[in-house]
Amino acid sequence: LVLRWKKSFDMNYGGNSKAPKFPLPSNLDFLLDYALQTSDEKVKEFVALTLDKMAMGGIYDQAGGGFARYSVDMIWKVPHFEKMLYDNGQLIYTYARAFTVFKDPMYKRIVDQTIDWLEREMLDPSGAFISALDADSEGVEGKYYIWTAREIKHLNEITNGFFGLYYAQGERAYWEDGYYILLRTKSDREIIQELNIDQKELERRISLMNDQILSLRKDRVYPGRDDKCLTSWNAMVLKGLCESYRVFGNDRDRKLAIRNYRWIREKMIDQEGRLFRNYKNDKVSIPAFLEDYAAVIDALISYYYMEGDIDAIKIANNLTESCINEFSDDISGMFFFTPSSTELIVRKMEINDNVIPSGNSVMARNLYQLGILLHKQEYIDRAKQMLANVYDGMESYGSGYSNWAYLLNHIVFGCYEYVCTGSDAKLNAFELAQQGLPYGVVVYQKGEELPPVFDGHKTDENMIYVCAQGYCLKPSQSVTEAVETVMKNKL
Repeated sequence: LVLRWKKSFDMNYGGNSKAPKFPLPSNLDFLLDYALQTSDEKVKEFVALTLDKMAMGGIYDQAGGGFARYSVDMIWKVPHFEKMLYDNGQLIYTYARAFTVFKDPMYKRIVDQTIDWLEREMLDPSGAFISALDADSEGVEGKYYIWTAREIKHLNEITNGFFGLYYAQGERAYWEDGYYILLRTKSDREIIQELNIDQKELERRISLMNDQILSLRKDRVYPGRDDKCLTSWNAMVLKGLCESYRVFGNDRDRKLAIRNYRWIREKMIDQEGRLFRNYKNDKVSIPAFLEDYAAVIDALISYYYMEGDIDAIKIANNLTESCINEFSDDISGMFFFTPSSTELIVRKMEINDNVIPSGNSVMARNLYQLGILLHKQEYIDRAKQMLANVYDGMESYGSGYSNWAYLLNHIVFGCYEYVCTGSDAKLNAFELAQQGLPYGVVVYQKGEELPPVFDGHKTDENMIYVCAQGYCLKPSQSVTEAVETVMKNKL
């Protein structure tokens, strides 16, 4: 699968070797995990290249944070300026996860800026996030984000030349009709060397400059807003916020995650446990589809990894059982997009992963993780059966099965369970999440009621239990020891 996929890698600018270019977070998540599992340096290099070029390109809102929907060209320069919630929720997770591997300060900046943007421009009073910002303002695509030569000269003056050093100038930044796009060609390291400053000073200067840019931009006509709040897209943001907090420890991210979790729990799930899809003006509508159930269950698992809140796992399991009862295809073990209560002549079944992973691949990974957390072998068996159903298509179209392939990584290479106990449990769990290890289930002891993954482990002392596929390695007393144990005993 990966050998075929490599043929489509653009090793100059990352992403696929054709335009338009879409950020494909699940592709990058799988490829990074595969590179860690197999020590494949070419794949690892490709992931870093793609993340770097997207972050430095015009597809990223350099001053305000957040990614546009896609780039019309090969070099991530000219975006379709529309900003979608689902892209950015997933990319927060992807960049946070990548930071644990590459330790690139730019990745942390991308995550922080994007969450800043979500809080500043996308947050609904309910704690949910709205769906999208239009590409146009005043009837002109991108007008809110682009700059004239005169404005660029002014920005260069008020930043004492830093704007002209940090952002690309001239033909490289030119778009059309006398307008320029903010993008970068110099890396952080190059700018640090040129100015003879350190990373901390660079961050200070970037923040000050971008504040000045945003101050000028706020007087423009704002793009239109799609202010409905979609459950599945919010769940993707919730997952990203949880991962960002585990990696960077910014309490702002945790507070936003808790608010969003409460919105899902209190607004989008009724007293009978039914999930809804749409929220606007304090009203819910439309019974949830498979992608909503799958994304929410996925986010609840991530919320449990962050908070250690047993209720999150209970809700995730209840929604999983509802999904099995309402969406299952009893013959294949897969899930239909609509529930059985929907009166349709034909019920469709989505398999392929795209910019948003398919509901079936997300559910398969959910079942696998819940199977580990709750010791439910029937969940794990079903996940494996679902994966087996799509084997035939994976080799010929790898990027369309990337989230499925992520599950395949778990099964082929193993998915370690890191169970942290004692008073230092949370500290150890978060430190483990920051180690850049292949994907694993990392849980910590909190409260008296614990899920079955803690069964058989002592909870009265600081220990890290490392298990995989039914057996456990020697317990460790520190993160360093646990990582060394895993490296010496790789499956």
